[in-house]
Amino acid sequence: MVICGATTGHELNIDARFLFVKQWQIIGSSMGTPNLVPEIFSHYASGALKPVVGCVMPMSEGAEAQRLLVKNEIFGKIVLSNA
Repeated sequence: MVICGATTGHELNIDARFLFVKQWQIIGSSMGTPNLVPEIFSHYASGALKPVVGCVMPMSEGAEAQRLLVKNEIFGKIVLSNA
């Protein structure tokens, strides 16, 4: 399990039995360095990298988007649009 960022908070609650029984490892990652950005964009442009977008909302609904994230009521990223 690799954890990148802490968008839902800074605490991680997990049943430790799974770590032992399934021989899991937890690794923290800072999501890369700025010099990796061109490589990431090339993967995205080629279609190899597909972000999970939970929904697209107008910018005016930013507070609702934040509420959805905080309450874990959406899977994936929320895109805020000016359109």
